[in-house]
Amino acid sequence: EGLYQVIVDREVTHLSDMLSAQMRPGLHPRDMLERIVLSLLDYIESNADGFRLLSHQSPAAVSGGTFTTVMADVAEQVAELLAPVLEEQGLDPRTSPIYGQLLAGAIARIGQWWVDEQEPSKEVTAAHVVNLLWLGLRSMERNPRIASRDVTE
Repeated sequence: EGLYQVIVDREVTHLSDMLSAQMRPGLHPRDMLERIVLSLLDYIESNADGFRLLSHQSPAAVSGGTFTTVMADVAEQVAELLAPVLEEQGLDPRTSPIYGQLLAGAIARIGQWWVDEQEPSKEVTAAHVVNLLWLGLRSMERNPRIASRDVTE
């Protein structure tokens, strides 16, 4: 159990460092998104077993960090970096945690799928992920609403 914990901690630190290194203020948001997605796929490509260990482990088996913890940290960092970008676009920066969670969740999920498939290539996969996520970010409405219902704030 102790050895397992050491391995998990090592993988959590490695992945967290890789992803955090891509989240630099001043970097264009699309470039940052591309780098994050590619970093995750790079990690998976070079360390599929480590990724599987992190993303499919039993939470009861490990008391320390997990893939969920790494992605929660990524979501927080992304939210902090997104807030000024949203504000520049005339959007409410207080919504950045919502978008940070969505982006981190989407990136985590594509990683969980790609670890087993590894097709298409990481570059093609990343391009499609970024295409959907970036275009979604660029086209956000200032006051989003559920179109099928009359929702009031």
